[in-house]
Amino acid sequence: MNLRSFGRFALGGMALILSACGSDAVTSETPSESLEVTARDFSFEPNSWTVLADTEFDVTMINEGFNLHEWTVLPVGERITTEAEFDIDDIALNLDDVGAGESVTRTFMLDAPGTYQVICKINGHFDAGMEGELTVVE
Repeated sequence: MNLRSFGRFALGGMALILSACGSDAVTSETPSESLEVTARDFSFEPNSWTVLADTEFDVTMINEGFNLHEWTVLPVGERITTEAEFDIDDIALNLDDVGAGESVTRTFMLDAPGTYQVICKINGHFDAGMEGELTVVE
């Protein structure tokens, strides 16, 4: 193989590898009974999940950040834009107090289809951008 052919081969291989990496979207659109959430300072990855209504699902949160984090699901229609709008009484689900370096799994179920806002309710985290979306489908 000459140098020019090798260069084309290498570029083609690199293009194939990069295309396999996918887009920057961090979502999970297929309904699942087992969700994994990686918490970092200050984001969730992925930041979008889909589950089936009236079906139990496990959420495993892995905290790769340096701070305590929570995965708090607000009721359908209860969207906030700042932490000042958050009401502790308006929680549909809560996986709380996952310390740095810890991993916690909890089982949940939601019966109402819709789109739920997910936040970290630790002071300052939502306002720093720690938010996601849970879609419940029938």
